[in-house]
Amino acid sequence: MQIWAWYYPTQDDLSDAEKVHSVFDRLRRMRGSGLYVMAPEADVLDHPEALRAFLRVARDEEIEAHVGLCPFSEPPGMTIEMERRRYRYVEQGEAKHHGLCPAWPENRLLALNRLRRLMETFEPDALHLDYVRYCFANFHGFAEDLEWETGRKWLDTYHRCQCPLCQSERLALLGREATCWDEQHPGFIYCILEHRHAAITGFLRQLRELRAQTETRLSIAARVQYLNRALIEGQDWVAWARQGLVDIISPMNYSPWADVVRGRLQENQRLLGQAPVTVLEGLGRKSSAGEPTPEEFARQVEVVAEAGLAGVALFHLDHLTDWDCDMLAEHA
Repeated sequence: MQIWAWYYPTQDDLSDAEKVHSVFDRLRRMRGSGLYVMAPEADVLDHPEALRAFLRVARDEEIEAHVGLCPFSEPPGMTIEMERRRYRYVEQGEAKHHGLCPAWPENRLLALNRLRRLMETFEPDALHLDYVRYCFANFHGFAEDLEWETGRKWLDTYHRCQCPLCQSERLALLGREATCWDEQHPGFIYCILEHRHAAITGFLRQLRELRAQTETRLSIAARVQYLNRALIEGQDWVAWARQGLVDIISPMNYSPWADVVRGRLQENQRLLGQAPVTVLEGLGRKSSAGEPTPEEFARQVEVVAEAGLAGVALFHLDHLTDWDCDMLAEHA
């Protein structure tokens, strides 16, 4: 079984030879296979040699390193025009924003250009995308207890982008402002979700054309709850797998409990079927979903091994203890 991890280095971490040495020491101890390297975009592009050197070490150590990006995050050098294209939402009566709205063609083109620059600068084994979706289609109270909730409570957590483009598209759909009744109507919800799906899937198709020029592969972090999270946010990773738009998927199966991990994993195996994609199940050593005990974390790794998946991707490297690394090495 392959052992992967997300890694979030600062520019200083990448420039510190001792720190880099310790990272690969840890990977050797856990018999790691790969890293999703989520380095700060602006810093590594301004001073690329540190990340280039890190990637050379990874190749020497036979560690597959994917250079990561959140494609709709706020880019370096935000402009006033970009601020207009932010993903805007209202949470409990308060106006907020997070990154850029994928509905804008300009934002999708900007994301492609950012990824092209990373590919040209670093020539990575693969790209890794996080947040390849609309951000926060549900507010933070959308907790694990709603995951298989069968009532209507999840509808009360749902909100939509309030940027000018999304507002105008909703007006065009109905010819008027949507009422509360409209917003819960299956036809209205279908059109909104179809729009989100078209934006994100169209972006991935364009990215596939870009990647084909250098045969660069693609991995993504995916919402583990397919119906209650992923589809709502335009992240139809099951369809992407079937269409060959991604090579590796890491569903973020974060929970303190192995039984929850097992239930999600089995559901997603049924959804994916024989789709031509590698699954590296994302397990959270410590995350916003909680922190499993060492024993429960070991049970989660065993669940993935018993399911016959290609491996695990761990969130994240800096949270792993020596005990964790030794336990993981037994499964590698």
